[in-house]
Amino acid sequence: MSQGQAPDASIADTPPPASAVVRGCRRRTVVLLLAMLVVAGGAVGATLAFRPRRVEPDSPRPARHLPPDPRSLYPGPLGNIRSDVAYIGDTACTPCHADIAASYRRHPMGCSLHPIEKAADREVYDAAHNNPFTALGARFRIERSGPLLLHDVTFADVPDQPPIRTELPVQFVIGSGSHGRSYLSSRDGFVVQTPISWFSQKHFWNLSPGFSEEMLNGRPVDAACLYCHANRANHREGTLNRFDEPIFTGHAIGCERCHGPGERHAETQEKTDIVNPKRLPTPKLRDAVCEQCHLEGEERVLRRGRGLYDFRPGLPLEDFWTVFVSAAEPGGEPRAVTHVEQMHESRCYLSGKSKDKKLLCISCHDPHVHVGPAERATYYRARCMNCHEDHPCSLAESARRKQQPDDSCIACHMPRFTAADIAHTAATDHRIVRFKSPPRDIPRHSSASPPLFPFHSDHLDADDVEMNRDLGIALARSMSKYKGRAQARGPDAAALLDAALRNDPEDIPALLAKGRVLMGQGRSEPALAAYRSVLRLAPEEESALVGAASLTQNMGRLEESLDYWRRAIAVNPEMAMYRMNLTRLLAFAKRWDEAREHCPDWIRLDPRNVEARKIWITCLIREGNKDAARAEFARIQALKPANFADLRIWFAQQMR
Repeated sequence: MSQGQAPDASIADTPPPASAVVRGCRRRTVVLLLAMLVVAGGAVGATLAFRPRRVEPDSPRPARHLPPDPRSLYPGPLGNIRSDVAYIGDTACTPCHADIAASYRRHPMGCSLHPIEKAADREVYDAAHNNPFTALGARFRIERSGPLLLHDVTFADVPDQPPIRTELPVQFVIGSGSHGRSYLSSRDGFVVQTPISWFSQKHFWNLSPGFSEEMLNGRPVDAACLYCHANRANHREGTLNRFDEPIFTGHAIGCERCHGPGERHAETQEKTDIVNPKRLPTPKLRDAVCEQCHLEGEERVLRRGRGLYDFRPGLPLEDFWTVFVSAAEPGGEPRAVTHVEQMHESRCYLSGKSKDKKLLCISCHDPHVHVGPAERATYYRARCMNCHEDHPCSLAESARRKQQPDDSCIACHMPRFTAADIAHTAATDHRIVRFKSPPRDIPRHSSASPPLFPFHSDHLDADDVEMNRDLGIALARSMSKYKGRAQARGPDAAALLDAALRNDPEDIPALLAKGRVLMGQGRSEPALAAYRSVLRLAPEEESALVGAASLTQNMGRLEESLDYWRRAIAVNPEMAMYRMNLTRLLAFAKRWDEAREHCPDWIRLDPRNVEARKIWITCLIREGNKDAARAEFARIQALKPANFADLRIWFAQQMR
């Protein structure tokens, strides 16, 4: 073959389908959009419900009729509920509340996120603490230089050449260290979680939970995830994981997350101009302050017209979020995952009738005080006795102390258990089990009922357009989580979303969810139409660009797909999946000059991808640079792919 000819043996005879990606640790291949959009559409779409729309100058549209803002409708005495009251940061609170501020900084919420330069000295970095370690065929090393931290992932050592590796400089650490810490790396504002975590209970380094081979260059972190780990993240609208500088306004969860914006209180010093959760008039409003983070459910959907940071302490959480939990399967127990759900199943919660005896989160937890391991038994026993002094434990103290020398109530009634493989699963059983008690009756949902229902309501109202819109979005997102239910949930989700879009054709989260449902049903043209509707409203909506690119690629519409992938890369140049699909299409179309532009970035973002290196070898051979091609093939050999014998034959053919 002459240097001017394309080495056709390296190119597919048919357009490559949209790439498959790994979803979690267990499944090797999942269709691109159903994996990507659960992350991108679920989080990005949720944060954009109240965003300004990009409108073409010659396409005027009537104003949308959005639900009224609950903050503007608030009739009560609190002066900091309105949306025009500003957040001013913790430093404004400290002068008057120094003791509380100092105590809070020791609480897990008060140290939920730090810049790495303030936290690099908290762990140990030697071999005795599993540094380095190996996992998923790679070597992981944590390198500390003063206040700086580098996470190094090495995939292969190449003789006489630099190793094949990924280096992730760490900028932020997430977690108080009670259970462990994870780490964030920012590449030009694109934030990823590194694959290395510190596990405090075992005092060693290991692979971050939920990481698979394809995530070892960093897992994109979206705004909804950071909502409960950081004070406020400055997310760029329409993107999956891009944030504007400074990435965070404040770091750890701040005072105003629970007390509301402090501008007015700082000016007037009036108690009614700040929220004290203990003084809120109803148990529901008090618990809502905690539930904004600690009620995860199966799906959380922002109400139409609401933004990620709109919730105000003092208002019902369901005015801003609809949190869906799983209905019980016929004959089965409800699936309570988070602490709040478990608490609502407890006899202590269900039997609390009076205002004074109602079990709340703050009945046991003081968010200003960190309870260390040495104080746990005494501290929580005192909390139990607030209600159980008149009817204490049925076991005599001597019998109790044989089982628990410190006479701990929670050791028996709130046992700890190993967390499941679901994010943020409770590690302490908050059902407050009562041994030898008869099983209680639990309301069941018939098999004809929806598989999800709103936590804050015991029923679904068929006439509630807004609730049904939220249910449609939740069902759409859950389709790719539970494969066996995907087909069953699809028609219900589609019908609900169609009704929602008749009510508001510019509802971007609903349009994204509709595209996801239709793609899952194999209805490519209607799905593409849904994503195009999003892009007419927001031309740089990342998840819609990826959806449209994937669909047109699978439909064999080369030019359209190339255009969508280019636009997706312009929005997010740090996603290997986008570079992979674009480069594969360019190679198929023999557009080598442009393929050569993108292939190095694909390799940078996914260093052990053999296909990327094969295309790069093809580009090098076309240039006549056979020495560089040989060096690149040596890197493939170092990666030890299972089909290396076939690759050796392929390479020999290209070099003729």
